[in-house]
Amino acid sequence: MKKHINKWVILVIISFILVQFGNRPTEATKSKPNSNAPEAIDLITLAERIEGENIEIDEWSIHAREKLTSVSDTKDIENYINSLKKQFPTWDWTEASNDAHWEATALSTDHSTFQESVKIVSTRTKQSTQAYVIYEIKGQYWTEDTVKHLNSGLRSTFSNIFRTKPQIFSCVQAELDDKMISTLSTTTKGLLKALNANEIESLSEESFISVTAASPLFAESLKRNQESINLQLALRTQGMGAKTTLVVGTPIITIEY
Repeated sequence: MKKHINKWVILVIISFILVQFGNRPTEATKSKPNSNAPEAIDLITLAERIEGENIEIDEWSIHAREKLTSVSDTKDIENYINSLKKQFPTWDWTEASNDAHWEATALSTDHSTFQESVKIVSTRTKQSTQAYVIYEIKGQYWTEDTVKHLNSGLRSTFSNIFRTKPQIFSCVQAELDDKMISTLSTTTKGLLKALNANEIESLSEESFISVTAASPLFAESLKRNQESINLQLALRTQGMGAKTTLVVGTPIITIEY
């Protein structure tokens, strides 16, 4: 049990480090045209490939973040928040702060099939003020309406929130019954093939597998050890006869798994 927990902690730390470096643009990102456009196509491609394996998606999400380099003091942050409130007048806004930390959160009540939120986080020191904006959209199941919104509505939302191209993380989650699982290893290999992905590293236990990989299907990527990675896949089972949870993310998983 202790060995299992230690491996789990290491995996969480690795993902956290990759997220911290997520705002650093890769060479592929730098060279892409129309770089301010949201890469919703990554999530759409991911969902289509997973559904192509006769797997029904239970949850999906896009998480996008940007460092606000033009924000230097409290007044700049207030101006930015006020501009967002004008763009999203129906969203519910709340604020919280202490001596070193301030954040504003907005939740959308405009849609019934998915949820949207924006969070602006600011930390203050004697030398400077650093601020980030984080946007998330998530929903259950995968429908034609989901694809339609991601292809159309998301573009204007990103344009209103972000000042440059944010780092975007896309995830899908599903449950597989034991009829779809031969072994975790075999299932993982099949999924990597469907995602046209090459394994870079993996963590394997009796009831859990996590794989970091690279695939030409996805635009978003992160650099680590001179290699580009843009796919993370995790499978966890509770035992014989129990369902197996599948989580796939690009460039990495950003939800609990």
